[in-house]
Amino acid sequence: MKKYCNCGGALTETMVPRYGVPRLGIPVVLIDTVKLFKCSQCGKERHELPDLCMLLSAAATSRAINPRQLCGTEIRFIRKTLGLRAIEFAEILNATFETVSRWENDKLTNMSTDTEKLIRLIALNRLGKDDVDLRNNIDRLIDMDIKPPKGKPVPVKQEIRLPQVPTKGKKSSPKNQLSGAAHRGS
Repeated sequence: MKKYCNCGGALTETMVPRYGVPRLGIPVVLIDTVKLFKCSQCGKERHELPDLCMLLSAAATSRAINPRQLCGTEIRFIRKTLGLRAIEFAEILNATFETVSRWENDKLTNMSTDTEKLIRLIALNRLGKDDVDLRNNIDRLIDMDIKPPKGKPVPVKQEIRLPQVPTKGKKSSPKNQLSGAAHRGS
């Protein structure tokens, strides 16, 4: 179906090969996933991104299977994507609220490998339920040798390719996403 701009001009659609997602919380580049619509009459452009819940889940699970040590920004991103308050996250990890705050602000960087693997496992389990590679990813995580960063910890750029999903119809909410009602692309 042909799309039109508010000015009445026809929109041309192209796929953006690489799109850096701004203000997501961690650096994410979407590969062949974002559509660019440009008006033939007024020249206005707009990008169409995939469902936000799917994008957040994909970014968190993609980071969870990357062996580089999580930095504070990534820990906070995973926690928020899980829909947990810091105190709830602390309880799950058998830590204090203050400890979680220090991890998230890179004030405490000596998190045990077991705790870091638990954070990653929780992300994979809750956000990747419909992922066909979930079992393989969990097995990789169990055997993972977490590598500390060289120098100051910074977020790892995640490059993600998501399936095209219709933009019309019911959008999944973060609550639905966490309960597994919506699914993450691989």
